[in-house]
Amino acid sequence: MINLLPDEVKNKRKYNFYRKFSLLIILGVVMVLFVLNLYNYNTLGKYQKRVLVCKEKLEQINPLISEIKSFDEKEEIIKEKEELISNLEVGFNCGAMIKDLNIAIPYQVWLTDFIILKENKFRIIAQTCTNQKIIETVSQLNQYPLFTDVKLECTEELPSAIRFDIRGNIKL
Repeated sequence: MINLLPDEVKNKRKYNFYRKFSLLIILGVVMVLFVLNLYNYNTLGKYQKRVLVCKEKLEQINPLISEIKSFDEKEEIIKEKEELISNLEVGFNCGAMIKDLNIAIPYQVWLTDFIILKENKFRIIAQTCTNQKIIETVSQLNQYPLFTDVKLECTEELPSAIRFDIRGNIKL
């Protein structure tokens, strides 16, 4: 078959064909993008619902988590106390140590606290009237055979006395 149409008509038909074809392709791409957008929107909605459900569950679990943390803290305290008790069973005599500590502390020094810490450490908080008594207390505790590495941690001047903090190790 011989095409006897003029070139203008041929070009116009070709142009219309390509225009319709490109519009169809663009429409197809837009449709695909629209479907993908709907899918993503639906997926995002489901994800948001799951996040809300997870937040609600987390809010329900938060009291349990705090309770578990408090149990862990209590367990740690119990372990420390068990360690102190095991040290006592090994031959650590607190009564005799306090009697000897009473002898080792100089006159005009008042013990406020005597704390036995974990890992065989101790802390003494006391008060006195003069700095000389603080130095005397530290030197006498250093001479005491049960205490090692006795050091003055801090002092605080009160209106009527000087409060000081001593730390060291207990030698078992």
